Amino acid sequence: MRGYFIDELLLIAPLRNAAGVRLFGEVMGVHKAPLAVAVTEHGKDTDEVTVDLTRVDYLANSALQTLVALALSLDPPQRLRILAKPELGLEERLAAHGWDTIDSLHLSAPPERGDARRRGTGPEGARREGARREGAG
Repeated sequence: MRGYFIDELLLIAPLRNAAGVRLFGEVMGVHKAPLAVAVTEHGKDTDEVTVDLTRVDYLANSALQTLVALALSLDPPQRLRILAKPELGLEERLAAHGWDTIDSLHLSAPPERGDARRRGTGPEGARREGARREGAG
């Protein structure tokens, strides 16, 4: 995988302004391998790799476990930064397993910006957003 992964449920794309990836859609157990490859690939040679889940509607527990395993594999000062909307319940899910105490795992709320109603979610919404940007440029 070089840069992108896409199937009927999920799009994984590199971040433009930081080391890491942005996910769109639903992250199921079958996505553990492409998720691990993408995060590892985009986290090379950096102290912080970001996984942006702000456009994710569902995150399977097995996918969350994959992110935790990736964070545990990092050497200080490296860390995995997860951006997620509160609806995914990651704060509670991490705390329930004691994963909220992992030093190399940092959960952040997404920054406030723009009108979220204009942005689609899932792979189709990501394609529409990309087409809109290409037409504007």
